[in-house]
Amino acid sequence: MNREISLQRRMIVYGIGLLLLAQIQLRLSLDAAIPYPDLLLLLPLLAALWTPGYDGFILGLLAGFIRDYAAGRGYGLGMIVGMIFGLCASALARDGWRQYGIRGGLLVVVATAVNEWTMSLFAWLTPLNNQRASLGAAMKVSFANMPGRLLSNFVGALLLTGCLALAFFEKNAKSSHGGIMSVTEREFDG
Repeated sequence: MNREISLQRRMIVYGIGLLLLAQIQLRLSLDAAIPYPDLLLLLPLLAALWTPGYDGFILGLLAGFIRDYAAGRGYGLGMIVGMIFGLCASALARDGWRQYGIRGGLLVVVATAVNEWTMSLFAWLTPLNNQRASLGAAMKVSFANMPGRLLSNFVGALLLTGCLALAFFEKNAKSSHGGIMSVTEREFDG
């Protein structure tokens, strides 16, 4: 991982990523028979672990807006949740690449749980049909959906990690032993 990737390259990757992931997530949400990964929740988390600065914060804001816009109501909650998750991921990424799997896994678990519970609470507070069910029933449904949501988000996180690795991989640096040095070797050497 190269934490000094140019701004232009990051903006191109993030722009294309947001557009494609929004389309994929919206298409998957039409067929709710199987749990699908929340790609717009995962992108800011994983991008913040890959790149420096406040990329996760800005991506969380944009991805949260897309999620709120697609839902058609409740503008702001998704953006706030996305920004907070992006900031948390940026704070965890300050130590570099060495513990990406552990930190990324913990972020996926915490973000999935908090997002599921927050959105369930919001749906309970502002019901669509003006008939409010009990909060206990809403949380019971949320807990029942959690294992499938976690599994699908882990699969989505692995796919996004592979895409980010391909997008930000540089192979032009020479190692001390004469071969091409991978991104992780450069970080451990430097």
